[in-house]
Amino acid sequence: MNNSRAFAFLASAVAVAKLSGFVHCRLRGKYSDGSLRAVCWNNRIDLGAYLIERGLALATPEAPFEYHALEKVARSQRRGVWTFYGQGDY
Repeated sequence: MNNSRAFAFLASAVAVAKLSGFVHCRLRGKYSDGSLRAVCWNNRIDLGAYLIERGLALATPEAPFEYHALEKVARSQRRGVWTFYGQGDY
């Protein structure tokens, strides 16, 4: 299993483990390819933020400021995908 598949699997496993009950999503728009942009949460937990702060997802350019801040912390602490990159690699 290559690194990107391993991280996708891990991110999915973390999200599934965190889920108990319903997931609610708020549509934020569409990307140029037609896919939807949304913020999703479960039991007051923002699932995007949860994955980003663990280095298991990346903030898109249009993401809320909080997501970018969480990604910066994950990078500096070399969590998740950031374990493979040095400070000058991104």
